[in-house]
Amino acid sequence: MFWIIYLIGIIENLQHALVGLALVSFVPIVIFSIGYCETSKDQDSRDFKMCKGVLRKVVPTFFILVILASLIPSQKVLALMVIAPAIVENEEIQEEFKDIYSLAKQGLEEMLTDGAVKSNE
Repeated sequence: MFWIIYLIGIIENLQHALVGLALVSFVPIVIFSIGYCETSKDQDSRDFKMCKGVLRKVVPTFFILVILASLIPSQKVLALMVIAPAIVENEEIQEEFKDIYSLAKQGLEEMLTDGAVKSNE
C-alpha cells in the first residue's frame, strides 16, 4: 500500500519528466538531422539515408512519449481511483450515509411544511 501512496506523490513528476525527455531529445536531434540532410544533396548517399532513418525513429518516439505523458492521470485522479473504491465498499460509511440521507430528507420535508404554513398565514 505504501508504494501506491508514493506513486500518487510522484506521478506528476513522472509526467513532467516524460514531456521533458521528449522535448530535450526531439528538438536537437530533429534540427541536427534536418540540417545534416540539407547538406547532403545527393539522396542516394549514405549520409542522407542515415539522416532519414534517424528522423523515422525520432519523430514516432517523440509522439509516443507525448501520448504516454498525456495518458498519465493527475495526482488527484489517481488518488480518487485508489480511495473511491475503499469508501464505496466500506459498510460503516454506507450505514452513516443512510442515516445522513434520512436526516436530510426529514429536514427538507420540515422546511417545506414550515414554509407552506408561513406562506399561508
